[in-house]
This record gives sequence, structure tokens and C-alpha cells, in this order.
Amino acid sequence: MFNSFSRRRIVKVAIGFVAGIACIVQTQTIMQAQSTDGVITNGIYTIRSLGTTPGPDYLDGRTGNGMVGLAPTFTGGFTGARWQIVKRGSYYTIRSCGTTPGPDYLDGRTANGTVGLAPTYTGGFTGATWSIIFTGTYFVIRSNGIIIPRYIYLDGRTANGTVGLIIPPSSFERGFTGARWSITRTNESCPGRPG
Repeated sequence: MFNSFSRRRIVKVAIGFVAGIACIVQTQTIMQAQSTDGVITNGIYTIRSLGTTPGPDYLDGRTGNGMVGLAPTFTGGFTGARWQIVKRGSYYTIRSCGTTPGPDYLDGRTANGTVGLAPTYTGGFTGATWSIIFTGTYFVIRSNGIIIPRYIYLDGRTANGTVGLIIPPSSFERGFTGARWSITRTNESCPGRPG
């Protein structure tokens, strides 16, 4: 009863179904679980701005030039959009998994509100240590920089793909939705990055 047109349609639907299942399985393999309990343990994570303006939203450490911005995804060529988070006593370090050699520690420059990458988290790079605070709904990420600590909260600006620091605490009340973050653990490794 089936003509060749119907058979082709059935084959296309079956191929589409199998491809869809493969995408779901791959996504589940890459992303294990969002840290909804607020506990961040040593591991590899994606850090995603919850800014309400459409645009790129994954924190991306560009190790080739030491810059930080937002990427539209954490897959493909965006190797810097995966981060190794390590608890070091009372603070965390956040290190880009970018594969191009260069500085790789997230560094919040509290004197002028800029964010970049530093070659280390020690020495004069006090902004390369962070507090990660879970509010019950989202995370806020605070630079521990001590040089004129005016701008301290990490802000992902999804409208233009940039990242900076903002002044607390009324910034959250003034609509800085990009300073709210989702932090999701992955099953991936960070090549060449020891703990």
C-alpha cells in the first residue's frame, strides 16, 4: 500500500527521530547537572549569564589575548567557555579551559570594573580570587580584589557580549540581570590544567 513517496517520508522521519535522540544523549553526556543546591566543588563548569536581553551568554575566557567576553555556546571553537573552578580555602579560582596558550585565570579589576585573564591568581592579581554566592535561585560571583574594591560583582552584558564588574548592592535592584549566573558542572576535562 505504501508508495515510494511514503517510504521516503517514513525514512526521513525515522532519521530525524534518531538524530534528535542522539542530540539529547550528547547533551546529557556533556552537561551533568546544574548546581541547584548551591555547592560548587572542584571541577569543570560552564558559567552562563542570566541577563534578560537576548545575546551571547556563556562566559568565555579568550586565552590567546587575555580578554573575557560572552560566547553564544560553550561547544565548538569556544574552548574558553568551560572553566575549571577550584576551592582554595575561603575563596575560589576560576580558570579558563581555553586551548590557546596565554593567561587563563579570571581576573576582576575592582578599581576600574574591567575583567580579563591573569597568568596566575597569586602575587598582585588579587582580583583573580572569587567568592561564589548562591542566592537560592542563581549565583552571584564576587571578585576579591583589594585594590580600590569599588566594582566587585561579575556582570555578563548579553546585549553586546561584554563582561565587567558592577557596584553593589543596589546594582541588582537597578536591573543588572547579567550579574546573575547559572553554573553547570560538565563531564569534560580541562586539558593541561592541573588542579
